[in-house]
Formats: sequence, structure tokens, C-alpha cells
Amino acid sequence: ISLIQINLQHSKAATAQLCCSLARRQRSQQVVLVQEPWVFRNKICGFGMLTCCGILHKGGVNRPRACMIVTNTIQAVMLEQFCSQDITVAKVSYKSKGNKCEVLIASAYFPFDSINPPPGGKIEELVAYAESNKLALIIGCDANSQHIIWGSSKCNPRGEKLLDFILSSDLSIQNVGNKPTFINRIRQEVIDLTLTNRKAEGLIKNWNVLEKDSLSDNRYIGYEIGADHNPRKTNWRTY
Repeated sequence: ISLIQINLQHSKAATAQLCCSLARRQRSQQVVLVQEPWVFRNKICGFGMLTCCGILHKGGVNRPRACMIVTNTIQAVMLEQFCSQDITVAKVSYKSKGNKCEVLIASAYFPFDSINPPPGGKIEELVAYAESNKLALIIGCDANSQHIIWGSSKCNPRGEKLLDFILSSDLSIQNVGNKPTFINRIRQEVIDLTLTNRKAEGLIKNWNVLEKDSLSDNRYIGYEIGADHNPRKTNWRTY
């Protein structure tokens, strides 16, 4: 299964480009973790043309800031109890060596203006649920947090708090290198993360920040999941 992470910054143009890319690959198995989708009257817009995909997100919330696009070739069930304005979570099934496997996948937005430090209660509950049920977990997030551990140019209080949570929860950061995930005219920074628990640490392969223009200040992040390769060490464990 191929995964993409992207913050669309509520942009119609960025949404249209993503739709065109997905339409060209409609037979592939793909999951897109979207933050800040284009929203009008509290409804996520722009994905209606994607007959090859389903859109998962929490209904009945004001201006949803996280959703998940899943191609129809993938079996995915949304876990409502962990979803909110800023989080969408699904249990995704796939096959490895002929066996059915399951992984929890979350698209998350950590608001930069929140009075509470990231990641927030829903993510904490999700991590605990995955641990108690021995389920693999992947979280793709726009963390809006900086720390040199994941390649940012500096550390800020949000980043320090998020790192404390990552360490205390025994999560791994799957980012590779320090290529910026956010670029505008003023600055370049690494603020988007891919996190996994121990059960999922060996699933991620070919993680990279893509060169293709997203028409958003955030870059596309791409990777694949599969259980048929050796897990690699993550950068922050060497510090």
C-alpha cells in the first residue's frame, strides 16, 4: 500500500491537483492522509470526482481539519471513537505473504494555536488502544512543532512537549533526513511527521519528501507499508 501525507492548506488548486494524481492511479492501493482540506460550509469539498476512492472523516464537526482518502481496492473501517475535527483514524487491512494483516492509520493535525501542547487526548487514547490490542499504528501528522531531533532548524516548546510524548509512549519517528516539509517565501522547516508504534516500526519503507509541487506550502510525503523487509533504525534513537 502506498501512503501520501499532505496539508492542502484549504486550497482548491492543491485539492484539484491531488485529485488528478489519484485519478491517474485509480487501480493502485493508496491511502492519502490529508490535513487542512478545502472546506465549504463545514463540508470537505473537491473530491467528488474521485469515484475510485472513499473519503473518511468525522461528520458533524465545525471545519474538519483532517481526513483520509482510501482507494476502493483497500478495505478500511473508520474508528469513530478516535476521530475529531483534527483526527481521522481507520483500521486498514492488507495481505502480506498470503496472510491478512491489519494496521491502524491516522491523519492528524496538531493546531499551532492550541492552548494545549500536542498531541492531544485523542492521539493519546489511540496510542494506548493500539498498545493494549497489539495493533500496528501509523500516524501521519502536520505537527506544527519544531525539534532538531526530526530535522527542524530549532526546538520550540511545542516540539519539546511532543518529543516527551513520543519518548514516553515508545513511538518511533520515521522521517528520514532534514529535507523541509514546509516551504514558503519566508522560511523552510520540518514540521510534518510520520510516527509509528513498535508493532508498526518495520512496516515503513521508502519514506521521502517528494519533489513534485503540491501547490501548497507543505510538501508531499510518500512511503509504502509492507511486512516483507527488515525494519530500519530511526534517526532520533541515535541521539
